[in-house]
Amino acid sequence: MRRMRRSMRTAFTLTAALAISGMAVSQARAIDLTGTWNGTLNCNAFDGQKAIAKFTSTMKILQTGPSAVMSLDDQDFYVGGVINDDVKPNTKGEALFVECRTAPAPTDFGEIVRGQATMAANGALTYKASSIFEGDGFGVFGSCKWTFKRADPTPPSVPTCP
Repeated sequence: MRRMRRSMRTAFTLTAALAISGMAVSQARAIDLTGTWNGTLNCNAFDGQKAIAKFTSTMKILQTGPSAVMSLDDQDFYVGGVINDDVKPNTKGEALFVECRTAPAPTDFGEIVRGQATMAANGALTYKASSIFEGDGFGVFGSCKWTFKRADPTPPSVPTCP
């Protein structure tokens, strides 16, 4: 059992590192998340007291092959990757994004987002994700549920990590 957990942890670490670095994990690449998205974030946080917040936001994604960059409200910037579903590569996939300020040491903010993209028969594309974050040098912890729908597939201007 211990060996299996160690193997799974090694495989997970390698897969996550490849996805974040933009290297292909799966060769079939068909779903494209490029565009401007509208949606909401439902968040819970804790800084010694519990807090709940709901935000309406605009997300912009620019995907090149399996690599992608994302901005949230043109204020927070992320880098990540997209992996298609092997069974339905044209309509399903997952995306992982890491907020650019995320680092091993306490920072003013850090976040990791993982979610599923699904394209409906009518071409509507949705992204539902979960994130976990820390802020103020570990002064606050929290998590968010992301629910977005692509409003425009036109490639937006999204910087890489500033």
